[in-house]
Amino acid sequence: MKKTIYRFETEEDEPFIQSLLEKNNLPYQDIGIGNRFDFILAERDGTLVGVVGLEVFDEVALLRSFCVEEKYRNEKIGTSLYQKMLAHARSKGVDELYLLTTSAERYFLRLGFEIVDRKTAPDSIRTSSEFQDFCPGSAAFMKRSLPPSP
Repeated sequence: MKKTIYRFETEEDEPFIQSLLEKNNLPYQDIGIGNRFDFILAERDGTLVGVVGLEVFDEVALLRSFCVEEKYRNEKIGTSLYQKMLAHARSKGVDELYLLTTSAERYFLRLGFEIVDRKTAPDSIRTSSEFQDFCPGSAAFMKRSLPPSP
């Protein structure tokens, strides 16, 4: 099995992130528009094969743009991206992680998220472009509390 490299994004990665998200029917329109997202990328042989994003609002954050190229799924790349993003969220002082999904509810339930009412979203999450503009009202809104770093 070839080695997967995990790293934070650079400005040059934005078109590749957008393309991967668009190809997988995920919101990409606000990537690179003066955003404050942190992305961790999975790369194999110089090719972007996965991404996960975090939009931090003090103690809460929105997990977003979580995607692995179809032919690389079931290789634990998603699990590794998620674990690395959890560690990054903790390092930023995040206590609660939120997300919106239209297709991966069961996956996130297995990762410890629970479905919560959209009306309970913190104001900072509610005003995010993903919450307001890009995810339909039918998307599941999910939350996970993060234990402190060891």
